[in-house]
Amino acid sequence: MRAIGGVTWCALTALAACPIEVTSNGGAPADAGHGYYDRRGGDRYLDDTGAGPVDGSAGADSGSGLDRGDQPWPDAATAPDSAPRDRVWHWDAAAFFDHASPVIDANHPLADGSGVYQTDGGSPIVPELCPAEQQVAPGCLAALDEAAAGLCDGLDNDCDGTVDDNCGCKQGEAKRCFVGPPGRHQIGACQDGQQICRDLGNGSFGWGPCQGGIPPSAEVCDGLDNDCNGCTDEIAGCVPVGTCPGPGDPRTPDGRPFSSYPLDGTRIYGGADATAWHWSVTGTPCDRMFLALPGSTATAENGQLSFTLHNATSPQASIDFTLSGDYTVTLDVALGSGEIFSCTWIVHVRAPGLRVELCWDATGPTAANHFGGTL
Repeated sequence: MRAIGGVTWCALTALAACPIEVTSNGGAPADAGHGYYDRRGGDRYLDDTGAGPVDGSAGADSGSGLDRGDQPWPDAATAPDSAPRDRVWHWDAAAFFDHASPVIDANHPLADGSGVYQTDGGSPIVPELCPAEQQVAPGCLAALDEAAAGLCDGLDNDCDGTVDDNCGCKQGEAKRCFVGPPGRHQIGACQDGQQICRDLGNGSFGWGPCQGGIPPSAEVCDGLDNDCNGCTDEIAGCVPVGTCPGPGDPRTPDGRPFSSYPLDGTRIYGGADATAWHWSVTGTPCDRMFLALPGSTATAENGQLSFTLHNATSPQASIDFTLSGDYTVTLDVALGSGEIFSCTWIVHVRAPGLRVELCWDATGPTAANHFGGTL
């Protein structure tokens, strides 16, 4: 990572070395009233009269219930929940109550809830296993223009599902980003993705979607803090048979380009009831470009991407990498009960020294570049 003319640039395939720089707003030790809190703690739930799987008085659930994933507003009174995850969380400052000694942020007040990032779809959370003082607040700001607020930091600060709204960038620039509540950044299983500057077609450039990474997900019994709230396996009766790798897990070290990377599923799931194994890999932005080419026949196993997956249906598999970058690996284990045990993690592929790696959507005389001429 280096600064050129005041702009920080990261090599596209070496983003693991480019951390998100989070701007910390000052906070005042006072309560602003209903609906606000600071990233460091505060309101956690909507003021709902029903705490179970059915909404009360048209309010959103208070933590253990779910709202319809296909509706922009919470369910009407007594409507049962029917989807595992809210896509939009609308809020009204008068509808919230303060919890756990809330504080306000002096610059940008925060909104209750986690915006679009609701993860109520797993097993019911046991409050005794994840007390309020241990939970990490989502840290969602009230709706704002992130560019105007000076929050072009690779985070979705207002939790509307878009990272760095209206923030400008320079052609070819790339950076790390996180799709999830900013307070949950780098907590538990949550990991950064990648964001690339794109031509908006009107003479200006803006950030594309944040792709890759691992956002918060519903908590399951797998030895990992899936919802990134600071608690692990806070589920009644949880005794994990398999344990999913998280950041820094010694079972999933960094890989190197032009080398074979071993995968051993038996170190992740040790139960005797496994009936089938399946590995899958999602590659770098270069691979997404290759797959999007008209008529592309590239697969994870035919050598036309920046990686090749071997023995995808065996407990032990391997990956051959040809580029640096972040690769998302998923292991699905079919169990005798008919259930699927699933883990997803990121393998960082890197090598020492300076590396310049390019990928192109064409070869030969047709590969015109953006600066005139061909490659």
